[in-house]
Amino acid sequence: MPKVSVIVPNYNHARFLPKRLDTVVGQTFTDFELLIMDDKSPDDSLAVIDPYLRDPRARLERNEVNSGSPYLQWNKGLALTTGEYVWIAESDDYADPAFLTTLVEQLDRHPSAGIAMCMSWKIDGEDRILGGYRERWDRRLAAAYGPNPFNDGVFFMNGRDFCARYMSPWNLIPNASGALFRRSAFEAIGGPVTDMKICGDWFTYCKMLMHSDFVSVPDHLNYFRTHTTNVRLRTKATDFVREALEVREFLTQNLGQRPSAQTERMAQDFYAQMLVSAERTGPSRKTPLSRYPALINQARQFGSGLTAHVAKILLREAVARLIPRPRPTGVNG
Repeated sequence: MPKVSVIVPNYNHARFLPKRLDTVVGQTFTDFELLIMDDKSPDDSLAVIDPYLRDPRARLERNEVNSGSPYLQWNKGLALTTGEYVWIAESDDYADPAFLTTLVEQLDRHPSAGIAMCMSWKIDGEDRILGGYRERWDRRLAAAYGPNPFNDGVFFMNGRDFCARYMSPWNLIPNASGALFRRSAFEAIGGPVTDMKICGDWFTYCKMLMHSDFVSVPDHLNYFRTHTTNVRLRTKATDFVREALEVREFLTQNLGQRPSAQTERMAQDFYAQMLVSAERTGPSRKTPLSRYPALINQARQFGSGLTAHVAKILLREAVARLIPRPRPTGVNG
């Protein structure tokens, strides 16, 4: 049995697959099986994948019908593999050659840990590095969580404490590609959450950490891609908010504590900004006045607090329309 199962769930990422697969087979840690999963891609993915199947560690699982869900693919991949540790290597990301060596060592050293995470670089569709994910612990995160715990050596924390401290109001494990999971942590919760469109990863991590611990290293070993075909960018803001509130309610119920008033305000403002941003159009990037009633109605389904935050944002936009910014004065006036 291999030590690690590498699962590459792919849909329509032929453009990115060579770098993804090259940086899997090029890992310095070699005791792994590689399951490449194609979810009925309409592009040239299968042609790109074919040469990699010459590696004796690799095999292909192709869906005849598109599943429409990355989390269903995670679940299927787990059922088809056997490794003690699992790397869900998303098909549009890529990794440093030392990724597996580094994170296998952490899970070996910390047998109670269900998730080991490295730091991630953000990249665009052309492989340009946009900066470190959470490299700069901005004011919003510092206000919610205090000093950044992730960039100063190996960070280990009890899973429930990690969830209480860091996993609300948003997910601080940026993507699956940047983590290595203990298979038994998946098994303890009956597998990944599969009935969500976008927050299934966040919900899965929280459930796992109710039964296991968390460890991270400060090394930037994962390259997390942001581009227009990302599931996150295609998903409706209302779906995200609905699922995020479900994850947060799970944490409240299982941890026996509600978030602080400050954290709750930040969450409401963040979710309100997501709802409004989805409606902004044109060069001004403002919400059309005709969409104000619909946005308020959307917010109402999530409670009065979120409705008030959406109303404040729309009021600021309306005022900005009435009182335009003064034009900058040049040297010649």
